[in-house]
Amino acid sequence: MCIRRSFILALVLLSVFAGSAAAQRGGRNAAIERPDTPMRFDSADLGLGFDVPDGLRLYTAERPGRFRSILADGRFVYLETPSMRSASVTAKWSANTTEADLTAYKGILDTNPPQAKLEGFKKHSVKMIKIGKDGDKDALEFVYDSGNSTFRQIVFVHNGKGFTFTGTVLQAQFGAAESEMFKPLFARLEFK
Repeated sequence: MCIRRSFILALVLLSVFAGSAAAQRGGRNAAIERPDTPMRFDSADLGLGFDVPDGLRLYTAERPGRFRSILADGRFVYLETPSMRSASVTAKWSANTTEADLTAYKGILDTNPPQAKLEGFKKHSVKMIKIGKDGDKDALEFVYDSGNSTFRQIVFVHNGKGFTFTGTVLQAQFGAAESEMFKPLFARLEFK
């Protein structure tokens, strides 16, 4: 009888530990914890806002989650998607920037981009585009590869500030990230 009780106790403990390990690994019985992230970014100081596209998670300097170290030095937004682990967008701003600075930066990217020093650099395009909810904000788009990743930078000037949004994704996933993440975000930007 004592052996039988010990055996049953061992089975119970084993199932408890196995369930706990599965939860830590994200197993089938795991309780999936989703971060509670905002569905809108709005900054009166920056004069910028947007609704977060479906499927994306937004982290800010005020609510950085696990991205506290990334959201420093002028970076104010980090977006990720659980559907593509390698895809993200960061946004950074700098003061005292003009349209002339944007034009000069385009010239540099056309002729001698600083990113050319990166391993595996390959320039895809440098061009002016329109962004925003109303599609009326001029922006510089720079798409390039480095290593096994593709980068899409959108640079624009608003209210005397320069903004750079950088989307990063594995090269093989660029098309999916472009349609699910990058284009929806840049089409939702609101300028105040």
